[in-house]
Amino acid sequence: MRSLGALAEELGTCLPEGADPNLEVRGLAWDSRCVRPGEVFFALRGRQTDGHTFIAEAVRGGAMAVVCERPPPELGIPVLCVPDGRAALARAAALFYGHPSRNLRAVGVTGTDGKTTVVHLLGQLLPACEALTTVDMADMGTTCVTTPEAPDLQRFAAEAVERGASAFAFEASSIGLDQRRVDGMELAAAVFTGLGRDHLDYHGSLEKYFAAKLKLFGMLGTGGKAVVGAGDPHRTAVGDVCECEPITFGIGSGHVRAENVARRRWGVVFSLVTPMGRREVSLPVPGEHNLRNALAATACAWALGVPLEDIAVKLGSVSLPPGRWTRIHHPRGAEAVVDYAHTPAALGMMLSALRP
Repeated sequence: MRSLGALAEELGTCLPEGADPNLEVRGLAWDSRCVRPGEVFFALRGRQTDGHTFIAEAVRGGAMAVVCERPPPELGIPVLCVPDGRAALARAAALFYGHPSRNLRAVGVTGTDGKTTVVHLLGQLLPACEALTTVDMADMGTTCVTTPEAPDLQRFAAEAVERGASAFAFEASSIGLDQRRVDGMELAAAVFTGLGRDHLDYHGSLEKYFAAKLKLFGMLGTGGKAVVGAGDPHRTAVGDVCECEPITFGIGSGHVRAENVARRRWGVVFSLVTPMGRREVSLPVPGEHNLRNALAATACAWALGVPLEDIAVKLGSVSLPPGRWTRIHHPRGAEAVVDYAHTPAALGMMLSALRP
């Protein structure tokens, strides 16, 4: 029920005296400039601005109630005070959109590099899976580059359910996790692609950066699967958070691994080995980093019960996201490759793959 009373109950707070618990909540807003009549405004504290400053503007825009961390002056509408505005927004979003992750096999992918590619590949390997990547964010007009704010993430998942999807894969950035945008998602699997140096201007240290990413694995539901590289030094930490033995992937080692790897000019052939058997695969994308991304997606799909034969067949025709290893042919024969690689590790892997 999308009522003010149900919202207050979900947030563990009480409605102010005289407030009608049956008032309909028509939406959730966190930007005072975008508030529409009948929506609840969440005053969020940011690094540069504080949403509490814009509560009056939100009320003028038609907000029917306000959720905040410190009480404002009398507004004439219900005010719900909570200890953490972002946590409250995430919980409210899951409630408002009917907890869509309970009707999906939701998969979150985190790590410094490879998130977009792994999520895109999962969209092709998991049956009836909708994939939400950084590339999609640009088309949807959201304000966040990688992981949308909680109401948008829950809405996208709810729309996937409405379209008949049974799986939903998305990127979980360290900033998105730190800002609790993913809270409220109940995950069937979580994938860790590895840790490099990025976003230290936000987190302040590599330790805090990694700690933010670890939060994803605490969102795994009962029986949820954690997927991590076989040689990753952070594998034990991942397992400690999710309290399960991670499923590993890698080239030459791991529960799901590539053996007998042979590189072709624009692809890779290898033996895909899992605890359920072995299949020969011809992957139509080059580069060791793309092979690792494919193995990460494969390990996740296998962990969620996709038959090995189906995975092997689908790997033979997968595509990469737009802007990832996009080849451009010049009429006179020259060739260019466009790729989003923007971290030292990603750029190094890209150049190493291209050099031969």
